[in-house]
Amino acid sequence: MRQFRPTAHRGGAALDANLGIENTVRAFMNARNLGYTYLETDVRTSCDGVPYVLHDAELTRMTGMPGLLSETTSRALDDVLVAGREPLPRLEAVLTELPDCHFNIDLKDDGAPRRVADVLTRTGAASRVTVASFDNRRLRLFRRLMPDVATSASTRETALFVLGTLPRLRRSAVDGGATRLQLPLDYSGLRVVTRRLVERAHLAGLAVDVWTIDDPAVMNELIDLGVDGIVSDAVDVLRDVAAARELWPTGA
Repeated sequence: MRQFRPTAHRGGAALDANLGIENTVRAFMNARNLGYTYLETDVRTSCDGVPYVLHDAELTRMTGMPGLLSETTSRALDDVLVAGREPLPRLEAVLTELPDCHFNIDLKDDGAPRRVADVLTRTGAASRVTVASFDNRRLRLFRRLMPDVATSASTRETALFVLGTLPRLRRSAVDGGATRLQLPLDYSGLRVVTRRLVERAHLAGLAVDVWTIDDPAVMNELIDLGVDGIVSDAVDVLRDVAAARELWPTGA
């Protein structure tokens, strides 16, 4: 049986128990209680350089507070509640509270690469993360800081791989240090994830994860294509699909 990674996007933002509290320790715990050991999250840094788990640059949607996380001190952020009830977590707290989980960390700002590297070193969590970013510079910097930590292909590397027709281009993501391609199903109306792409990725030594998929029919289609992971907000749906396909991790 192949290793398949069902991954809880922001802890499973569409799960009833997680509505309004995505990316909190409680949300991640709820996903863990469903059996998830792969969790996706986002990291931004406070104005004094502390990495917090939050998708948006602005605090408003999740906390009701005005302002940018990057312009707020860690002292102030430590008092902020998500949806009025859950603490806005530091990355270090998330890694510490869930020691048996693997995190896919998206570097959301320019301060994140160094600060995330510091936290991974301090917590000893480097072996249970995959680091990603839509920003090529951030990912390059992180790889220089922690060359042994798993990373996904950058946006540029992914584009070269998807569009490339030469072996040199097909291997560009591998040469950049990536271990995984993390892709949307479609981009600008064009289908990105195909059986041929998955086969090419596997030949190049890359695993393929697809985000963010909440439709069970699409989940089954992607499993048929041979993808290695699916990232979903609808974590209860993905669990049922993976279990029915005998791909739910043993012991989860």
